[in-house]
Amino acid sequence: MKDLFANFHVGTSISTIQDDSMKKRIVIAARDNWRNYFSRLFPLTVSFRTKEEILGVSHRGIRLLKVVKASGINPKHLKLLRSYRYNPHYLQGADEVKLELKTEDLVLQSTRAPQITAMIEVFLKELIKDSGHVVALKSYVTDDKTLLSFKKGDIIKLQPMDVIQPGWEFGTTGGRSGLFPQDFTQPCAAPDYHSLHLDRRDDRRKSMRTTKTETSASEQRSIQMSENGSESHRQSPMIEFTLILTFFLLKVPIPESLILYDDPEINGLAVECFQNMMQFVGSIPSRASQPDLLHNILLLGKEKEILRDEIYCQAIKQSTNNPDESSCTLAWRLLNLITGFFPCSGLLQLFVIEHLQDIAQSNGHPYQEQASVCEDNLQRSIAFGGRRNIPSQVEMQAVLNGKTSQRLSIHLPGGVEFPVKIRSFSVAVDVMKELCENMEILDFAEVREFSVIARRLQDGIMRPLRPEEYLFDFLLDDGSILFFFRRVLWERPLSFRNELYVEFHYQQVLEEYLSGKTVIPPNAGATAAELAALQHVALGHSNQLSVQELKQYLPSQGMPNINPEEILSIFHNALAAMVSLNQPDAKIRFIETLGALPLFGSNVFLAKKVSQRGCPSPCLVSLNKEGVHFIHPTTQRVFLIALGEVQSMRTIRAKRTGKLPSVEIQYGLAGQQKVLIHLKQVKACFWFNVVGLFFLLDNFMLYSDAVIDLCFSTHVWRP
Repeated sequence: MKDLFANFHVGTSISTIQDDSMKKRIVIAARDNWRNYFSRLFPLTVSFRTKEEILGVSHRGIRLLKVVKASGINPKHLKLLRSYRYNPHYLQGADEVKLELKTEDLVLQSTRAPQITAMIEVFLKELIKDSGHVVALKSYVTDDKTLLSFKKGDIIKLQPMDVIQPGWEFGTTGGRSGLFPQDFTQPCAAPDYHSLHLDRRDDRRKSMRTTKTETSASEQRSIQMSENGSESHRQSPMIEFTLILTFFLLKVPIPESLILYDDPEINGLAVECFQNMMQFVGSIPSRASQPDLLHNILLLGKEKEILRDEIYCQAIKQSTNNPDESSCTLAWRLLNLITGFFPCSGLLQLFVIEHLQDIAQSNGHPYQEQASVCEDNLQRSIAFGGRRNIPSQVEMQAVLNGKTSQRLSIHLPGGVEFPVKIRSFSVAVDVMKELCENMEILDFAEVREFSVIARRLQDGIMRPLRPEEYLFDFLLDDGSILFFFRRVLWERPLSFRNELYVEFHYQQVLEEYLSGKTVIPPNAGATAAELAALQHVALGHSNQLSVQELKQYLPSQGMPNINPEEILSIFHNALAAMVSLNQPDAKIRFIETLGALPLFGSNVFLAKKVSQRGCPSPCLVSLNKEGVHFIHPTTQRVFLIALGEVQSMRTIRAKRTGKLPSVEIQYGLAGQQKVLIHLKQVKACFWFNVVGLFFLLDNFMLYSDAVIDLCFSTHVWRP
């Protein structure tokens, strides 16, 4: 919701939105993108053969859903299993709902079957009313050229005719027109481009190959009419789709959308988008600036998913066979952004990728490199979902100037800055892989144990990025966002492959140890002395120290039973035994010594107060893949909530100034138990996201490279 408001440049309060047209745009955008939210949900009877638990019914169709677990403020979310557009041939309701579709008979068991039936009938009546379309109940084949042949399930568009016999209709389907018997059909909803059945995909591919090698005279006339913007009769969606993808340059504004849309509003937005596109590439004059035109095109694609294929086709047409070098270059830069910001539909992906690959593999083509970049952007959009936020004016201007990458410093442990080159559509896993390759980590299972962390300088709030999140969605023009790289899981054995590997892990472990984030057992004076000696040798020193100098090697907190004066002699003995130890080996031994501790690798936080009986205040809270550990600072007694028992989490804002925010965890069967942890605001946000990251990485381990969408708290900062 916050991202949606940000795209419209409005606040979250109703008082910031005075324009009624803006309110309408927000509601329509929400309706088009949050389909489950605008659906009426009904329970289904689950059997051993079915996975569906919930049926969603809306104006768009029906959706079969299943409740799955997720981390975040809401521990559960709805996963889409299948969806169907409204086009059933037969509908009945008793203890079950039966939808006789073209490709299958869908039978759903539900105690709410009558209500489901009634609601679907309401939507069907509304869609069928004045639709001007009918669906074939059975096939009708004839050799008479004045009659229309069709197959069962075909959608026929009715056409006006002055004189017609009773019981007959005149219509078109598949690019053919003719009379047909009325009793072979029944009224249905008008089709749109996105409701085409996937079982006709092979026909489309075959038609596409035929079109590339030999185009008929009638098709050439249709293409020519499309170029001049004066086509008077629209082809069927399948034939029209094939002709669109022939990718001829359009030289004048179009009077209607390239793709068949039945909604006049969508058609009007498509026409407006193409006008913005022609103004952007300089084909027609414009008073608006190029960044504003670009913003309008990208925002439309983010708001209206149904228009994305239209935008793709428009952009590709303007970048194909364009004799104006300046206009063609701008069209390719536009396509660069479009392919990276949102993917096209599965129906169009095959043709767009093939089109881009043909150019990328054509040696000597002036836009060979741009086509390769666009293909890479599209593949990323398909895999990662596209950018979340519209680019800033600074980023858009840089892209218009041909600059699509920048140098970014990633902060490593120990204050080291590592420069990386990121592009507009680089994701966190790109940086993870590049930095790990420099440490000679090639196993992707180990790469996933690292994380890129965004930190806001204003208040210090940190947030680990999910592997598929785009870096530019977090960067701000004022430079107030810094990126850090840390290891968050320690499942894989350490191998100390090269100098950078050793230094990275040593500095991270040292930083956490000295700040008191490493849990040291009670009466561990000998261990503390050995660790101090190893730090001293790691710096290249061998001289003896005073008590005051020794304190710089001891944790600032978390070791109440250790007296520096008592361990000074132990330190000197340990230092004498390390006379032959070099600096790299001292660092490795330091890591291995800490690695032997029970809670090594955990994220440790100081909780001011915990609502758990037996937990003192303050106490240490340690977080790792096993779960949440509550540790008494003196006795080291542990109370554990296993990660698998966590049912839900949420952050709670401080009720008044001076009070601390808290994290609430519900755990156990059905979340009947809960604990409240009071942390500083910065730590609360970071702690919450680390929990989500553990869930994410755990799912990555289980489900390979599948993209897992985990729900983070709406209270956690997002740029």
